[in-house]
Amino acid sequence: MEGKKRLMRSARLAAVGEIAAGVAHELNKPLTTITGFVELTLQELPESLPQREELQIVIDEAQRAQGEGSCLSIWLPTGNDQGEQND
Repeated sequence: MEGKKRLMRSARLAAVGEIAAGVAHELNKPLTTITGFVELTLQELPESLPQREELQIVIDEAQRAQGEGSCLSIWLPTGNDQGEQND
């Protein structure tokens, strides 16, 4: 019975890992688009425009959110069924 429980736990962890990877991917797609368009906009705007600082904040926050999404992969299953953090 212990082997069957371990197998079921491993399958559940694998499913959670797939969901986490999907969520991270779906979050990163629009964030990449937002970052790209804001960077292009910044290239077109005069240096003296005060809104540049606000647009830079948008870029910084989008990049921070992308970093948070990628940290989901730290917790993806590694094949051991201990639920340990990946290194």
